[in-house]
Amino acid sequence: MVVVIVSKLLIAMGFTKGKSEADRLIKQGAVDIDGKRVSFLAEVEDGSIVKVGKHRWGRVVNTDDRVN
Repeated sequence: MVVVIVSKLLIAMGFTKGKSEADRLIKQGAVDIDGKRVSFLAEVEDGSIVKVGKHRWGRVVNTDDRVN
């Protein structure tokens, strides 16, 4: 598991265009990772499901060989 800044994760996955939009969604409680509502930091692992709102979701895939 890796601890990430959720706003940066949302931007990298293409769910938001900027940090303020990501922070607003997190503050409103619209972001879940593996079924748990998140704050500004969260633990993710390869295969974690990120859900934003009711209809947008994505799966975390590790493409970095250095992190297990």
